[in-house]
Amino acid sequence: MAEASLDVMGPALPLTDAVARRTAALARSHPGAAARDLVHVATCLEAGITHLVTPDRDFDAYAQITRVDPTSVTRSPD
Repeated sequence: MAEASLDVMGPALPLTDAVARRTAALARSHPGAAARDLVHVATCLEAGITHLVTPDRDFDAYAQITRVDPTSVTRSPD
């Protein structure tokens, strides 16, 4: 499933110094957030990604990111 996700959602983005610094800043403004969620949001923000496909409602707490529930996405016919 992970490999298939990379084919659809890839490429994987690197954890850079800018992402780490953005993660730390987000942690200050979202003190109860999971570290992994903070890294995901920071990566999106650094890459200019505005929408995140995930069923995890915790991402609704970030005004800079629009969470898209995967059950609401329809697959286009091949």
